[in-house]
Amino acid sequence: MSKLTLAALLCLLASPAMAADCDGLSDLRGDNPHPKTYQVSGPGLLTMQPMAIEGCPRGGDACAPVSRQLHPGTVVIVTSTIGDMACASILGDAPNYMLISALLPRSALVTADYSGAVWTGSWRYSIEQQIVIKGAPEGKIAIDGTATWGMFDPLRVSSGRVNQGSIVATVQPKKGSVAFTQDYDETLLPYDPASTSCSVRMWQLGPYLAVADNNACGGMNVTFTGLYAHGSWAD
Repeated sequence: MSKLTLAALLCLLASPAMAADCDGLSDLRGDNPHPKTYQVSGPGLLTMQPMAIEGCPRGGDACAPVSRQLHPGTVVIVTSTIGDMACASILGDAPNYMLISALLPRSALVTADYSGAVWTGSWRYSIEQQIVIKGAPEGKIAIDGTATWGMFDPLRVSSGRVNQGSIVATVQPKKGSVAFTQDYDETLLPYDPASTSCSVRMWQLGPYLAVADNNACGGMNVTFTGLYAHGSWAD
């Protein structure tokens, strides 16, 4: 039995208690998140199981745990480790585009260098969080993000009770990340997760953009925290 096959088997046999400890969204919400980009190493398929779909807004079958086959080279974002296992996350399929987390054996992953990847473009995490990043003078980036809570609830939509939030900032990336606080008048201050104003961290992770905020970037339950992918919001 190859080392990769054995590692995949160990992942499948991971205890429910260990699986419950793998929550990429909670890791991003933690005190000091450090998401990293990895790729699945060959030669065969790797199974993500058991799996949790974090923050799924629709309930029912749309949020049911499922297994996912990962091919060699598949990019995953590791947010924490538990012994020989890594809590890895990917972004789910349309229409939810929700963060999906599962324990994978660390021996089946290799680090991926996306240090030269670009920030610019349209990014989304579900239909309720979307961010546009454009280039700005002196190597800075201009961030324009919108987030809502309640878009999946027809009653909230029809009654106009969808909560909203926004991010507007022009900042200088450092070592693949940015961190700032957006004051009430959109003045930018140093990052401070304890602030009552909107405080945000972002990491450029190749095909993904990881975001963590302090839950003060909009109305009740509105948050930008999540894993974003490039793409049109309309498809």
